[in-house]
Amino acid sequence: VYRVFRHLKYKPWFAIAEFIDNSIQSFISKDGKYGTTRGVCKVKIIYEPNNDFLSIEDNAFGISDSEHQRAFTAGVPPSDTSGLSEFGMGMKSASIWFSPKWTVTTQAIDSNLEYIYKFDLDEVEKANGLLTPEVNNAKYKKGYTKIELHKLNLKLKGGTIKKIKDHISSIYRCYLRSDNLVISFNEENLCFEGPPV
Repeated sequence: VYRVFRHLKYKPWFAIAEFIDNSIQSFISKDGKYGTTRGVCKVKIIYEPNNDFLSIEDNAFGISDSEHQRAFTAGVPPSDTSGLSEFGMGMKSASIWFSPKWTVTTQAIDSNLEYIYKFDLDEVEKANGLLTPEVNNAKYKKGYTKIELHKLNLKLKGGTIKKIKDHISSIYRCYLRSDNLVISFNEENLCFEGPPV
């Protein structure tokens, strides 16, 4: 099943949107809980063409320890499917579509532990789907998730990068306009400019 994800009819901007959807939904469902609020969901996208590297990092309070098994198992939907995360496929399908090797680092806001999941498609297949995280004691509570994609299956060239920024800005224009979301691409904050009326 994982190998099929590589052949999905994605476009780069829709694949990246899978990660942003997860960030927004996590932020919406957790902001104000655990005795803290951040007000703005921040998603930072970094693309390094020379290194075939793409990363997406957010401040959406991290993946709770109790959510790990669901989050890293394909096709297990969240308990609440009324939001942006419906089928439990987005992160896995988009990650594998981009790269056979990727890493997820997360620390929940209410946990002192940092989890690092290193996904290698060949190794996971040999292990019959088993994915075991590296667990470290975090120095301080932060609450974040960072996805790092290595050895990308495709090069994101100039025209494609512009389309990514344009499409992402359009998809999330309501969130961006409300100042509840900040998305940056290589340190450039994205904003949506509609057609003149």
